[in-house]
Amino acid sequence: MKQGNDFMVDLLDFDLPEARADVLWRACKPVSATHLAGEVVLSVPFQAQKGGVRPEADLDVPQRTFDLRIRAYGDAQGGAILRLSMAFAGDSVDSSPMLAFDPTLEPQPLAVEQTAEGWRAVDENGHCRLLVRTVDAPTRPWGGTAMAKPQETLELTLLPDGQTAVQLAAHDHFFPQKVEALPIAFVARAGKPHRVVFGFHAEPGERFAGTG
Repeated sequence: MKQGNDFMVDLLDFDLPEARADVLWRACKPVSATHLAGEVVLSVPFQAQKGGVRPEADLDVPQRTFDLRIRAYGDAQGGAILRLSMAFAGDSVDSSPMLAFDPTLEPQPLAVEQTAEGWRAVDENGHCRLLVRTVDAPTRPWGGTAMAKPQETLELTLLPDGQTAVQLAAHDHFFPQKVEALPIAFVARAGKPHRVVFGFHAEPGERFAGTG
């Protein structure tokens, strides 16, 4: 990895000559939440960005909306897994050689409930497995500067086992145009999806284990 200490350069390669015309699309607040055949479907708008390595919303470009599908799995002990799927081109893939399900895992149907802050998804045992926040996070002016406000973002808290909260990185920036992570975003090249990124929030000393 390049060590530029810049998310837009190190991970999204916006410094490369071939990326000069690339467009970053970042997720905004979901506009609807439904459940269908046991899975939750969030309708998520994406906003195009301009400004290269210092992105800002390009309000001249219409938003594009994609469905985020969330499915829950578990075993006799309870909830264990949440699977998130989103297709920026074509259909999402339901099966893959990279995904081998343990025979003890079973789908756990989810239902959507509206809350004062957005929505939540619960399983058949009444355990909350997903929180969706659509109300604006509190902000305050910074020292009389003319700094732009943070952009609208996607705020999800996942609870794979119904207890342990895992948040997407919705507010990780040094200042609004100095992005350090994004919850879900994709980069388009010549109008077509070219690369995808997502990020999780971690507390100090917290670590993630897994493959990839």
